[in-house]
Amino acid sequence: PEPIENKLTELTITGYNIDFNPNIYSYNVLINDESELKLNYKPQNEKSTVIVDGNQNLQNGSVIKITVKGDGGEEKIYTINVLKKQNT
Repeated sequence: PEPIENKLTELTITGYNIDFNPNIYSYNVLINDESELKLNYKPQNEKSTVIVDGNQNLQNGSVIKITVKGDGGEEKIYTINVLKKQNT
């Protein structure tokens, strides 16, 4: 059987376009003043576990990590680097 990869087939952030590609693991997003982002994602393998870390009290420079764990324990991590628009 073909090994199932621990990737996301879909990752969107409501209100922002990150131009998601399953083979790209790092994204930068410039946000307004949210303290949390609405993430929508779909793992390639339904049996994978998806863990989101860091999506609260967002500051300029916050990092959100989305870890996709396969049933064999292997994992891939997608990173969203958060930049906040500075009020000038």
